[in-house]
This record gives sequence, C-alpha cells and structure tokens, in this order.
Amino acid sequence: MQKETGSTVHPRVILADAIYTTDEAAVLVRVRPSTIRAAVRLGKIRGAGRPFRIRGSELFKLCAA
Repeated sequence: MQKETGSTVHPRVILADAIYTTDEAAVLVRVRPSTIRAAVRLGKIRGAGRPFRIRGSELFKLCAA
C-alpha cells in the first residue's frame, strides 16, 4: 500500500514550463527537498522566492547529472 503524500505531481512527468515547489521537485527527481534547496543555493539550478519555486526545465539539469 502506497502512502498518500497529498502532492498532485506524477513522479515520472516533468513539464518544462511548469513551476514546482521544492517538495514537488524533490518527488519528480527522486531526491530529498534539502537536496533541491542546496542545488538552488549552490547555483546548480535556478529557483525564485521563498520557499523556492523551480521551473521544470531547471530540473532537467539535475536529471542529467
């Protein structure tokens, strides 16, 4: 039985023009939210605001690494 997370993000589909929260982005690329926040702080991906909002096209950078 799978645990409900309350997120509406499908774990396999990243839309390039969509905007994702830190938690949604973490589900998509299968890492912890702290990893997403660190990637933004280190400049590996761009994020805006607090909490961070990340464009799907930026997540492709993490998937390719």
